Amino acid sequence: VFVNFVLAWFIYICLMFVYGEKYLPNENVKDGIWVQDSLAMNLGLQTGDKVLKVDGNAIKKFSQLPMEFINGNNFTIERNGTVIEKEIPVDFISKLIERGKEGGSFISARYPFIIAGVSKDSPNINSDLKAKDVVTAINGVEIKYFDEAKKELEKYKNSEINITVKRDGREVIVPVKISETSKIGVSVGQ
Repeated sequence: VFVNFVLAWFIYICLMFVYGEKYLPNENVKDGIWVQDSLAMNLGLQTGDKVLKVDGNAIKKFSQLPMEFINGNNFTIERNGTVIEKEIPVDFISKLIERGKEGGSFISARYPFIIAGVSKDSPNINSDLKAKDVVTAINGVEIKYFDEAKKELEKYKNSEINITVKRDGREVIVPVKISETSKIGVSVGQ
């Protein structure tokens, strides 16, 4: 039994040495978080905030944030260059449990709008959209992140507009149709 334990530990160490542990360092979330629902808003978070500390402890891995909020009492954020201290509400855990039925995290890192592919039932199946296109503007309005694109697309339900994508180092304007649900029918990738 002891030899099996030592062997398992040795294999684990070898795997960690070869593959390492992959995670998003919290310090790499340069442009802040994406606040996706009212639970995060009730905490006092806004899209673009950078969560620096929970209970005075710096956060190493971005994926640790939800658990840190569950166990914490207060947190420190940076908003538009200003450091702000906030309290975690006493009823946060009960609200998180109520929300649990919806699934998903209440915050995520902001990410660019990179097209992974066009859906087969998309109104834009025959458009010039390609995998790995990075959407940089919607109808002339510059965007940098997917959350900005969602807000901008909502303005153009059931319309035809132009989006600008970055492809192979150059910008390409692509006409697209927006559905009644404010979508262009693509999957988002990285």
